[in-house]
Amino acid sequence: MRRLIIVLTLIPAIFIFSSLEVQAEENNPLLSELAALENLKARLEEASRTLPQEDSKSMDSVAQALARIEATKKFLAKKPKSKKARDMLAACSLLTDTAILQVKTKINEYRILELQKQRESVHQELKSTFEKIKQTQEKISRIERGHVSKFRDDLAKERRKAEEQWEEAKLRFSELQSELIQVQNEARRTVITVSDLLFGFDKYDLTSELKISLARIAGILSVFRELNIRVEGHTDNRGTKEYNQELSEKRAHNVMDFLIAQGINPARLTAAGYYFSRPVTSNDTPEGRQKNRRVELVIQENKQK
Repeated sequence: MRRLIIVLTLIPAIFIFSSLEVQAEENNPLLSELAALENLKARLEEASRTLPQEDSKSMDSVAQALARIEATKKFLAKKPKSKKARDMLAACSLLTDTAILQVKTKINEYRILELQKQRESVHQELKSTFEKIKQTQEKISRIERGHVSKFRDDLAKERRKAEEQWEEAKLRFSELQSELIQVQNEARRTVITVSDLLFGFDKYDLTSELKISLARIAGILSVFRELNIRVEGHTDNRGTKEYNQELSEKRAHNVMDFLIAQGINPARLTAAGYYFSRPVTSNDTPEGRQKNRRVELVIQENKQK
């Protein structure tokens, strides 16, 4: 019972002490400002622990922020009631956020670089393995042929096979022919002309209809891997050269990027814009200008057979 009485006696005292402590802090803004600075310092120190030491640039930004915090603390100790205190605290907060953002950005860059190195390493190993398999197969093939005449026969067969594949590819491309997509098959190349109506008006965005056609083209290219693709953007002569150059380039690169997204090896693709320097007809009529506004996919064999 005596202990209970003592406890009940102490409870009001505890509440009174806590109230006085809070009131003291409210009456002394210096305490809250110093606490805020300590919190910023703790955040910077935590961020710097995760940063690779060789990254001097980001480390410098952390060091600058820490130095500003220490300078602000000294200023507050000398002039605790200065009107500059709030501005200095805000500057410290901005420097801290900026430094931490730089640290996080650099860490993400290191992670991406490491993943790229791992992917490149695996790719090189696979490439080396396939190259060894290919070399072994070629040696076996040469041994089995035994004489030049058989080698020539095999070479002729390969040529015929390549020609048959090229003819099949041209046939597949011809199936894409429509009012807005023109297909012209030549001896060693195919030119697919895409009307500018398959883009947003005076823009470089691909419409859904064009994406469907490009997906079909990508499907053909994924089968016939010996074919290279050059994407060319063209405009009519309305507007400045600079504007039309940018528009033609963006349309060509958007088409190329879409094919890459469909799994086509970027090494097989190139893109360029030619503004209105390569018209297919006169720009004097609306019909002529319509024909000149186009994107062309020039598809040809990677090497002569």
